[in-house]
Amino acid sequence: MFYSSGGGEKMNKKILSLIVVLSVVAMLSVPLSACAKSTTEEISFRIETWPDVGISPDADLSKFKQIIAGESGKVKLNRLPTIGIPPLLDEVPVGPMFGTGGVRLTIGNDDPIEGTVKVEIIHVNLNSMTSYTSIEKWAFIFAEGTLELSATVKDGEGTCIGTNGSGIFENTKLTASFTDQLIWYGQAAYGIKEGIGQIVSH
Repeated sequence: MFYSSGGGEKMNKKILSLIVVLSVVAMLSVPLSACAKSTTEEISFRIETWPDVGISPDADLSKFKQIIAGESGKVKLNRLPTIGIPPLLDEVPVGPMFGTGGVRLTIGNDDPIEGTVKVEIIHVNLNSMTSYTSIEKWAFIFAEGTLELSATVKDGEGTCIGTNGSGIFENTKLTASFTDQLIWYGQAAYGIKEGIGQIVSH
């Protein structure tokens, strides 16, 4: 049996080279993950909506149901589409102005942006004009991007969360609490939502 010290040195150099390469790869991968830090900014918004009575071409009123619960007068509504299209009114109108409104959103110290808002009321129990619970889906539609949110409301106080977005809302999570005011014009309600919260970008 013969032993070659030169071959051993070559093998050691190959192993050392492989270790160096793996170390470099590992060092390069660490900064990439470390740089993927999230940023958090404060947000505020105002939403104004009306029942979507033929304003939006994709409004689906075929699924809308209204159920009146006997002598109590309590009302249940399912699948009611509502919409607001800028400019916002910033006041209580004297009568129905279907389709007007929208959403105004301020992120951090940036200037507010305005866009269309679509609110589908999945289910609401109306015990009275001021006592109600509601489960809703929202869509913010801006030139800068879109964001889908889920919201729950009880007696004028609610919370919302949005994670499915595009444009400036891609890879973000918005969470907020808000007040919900309903102003009735017969059977139609003008809704004003004002909220504050945070948006986290990943």
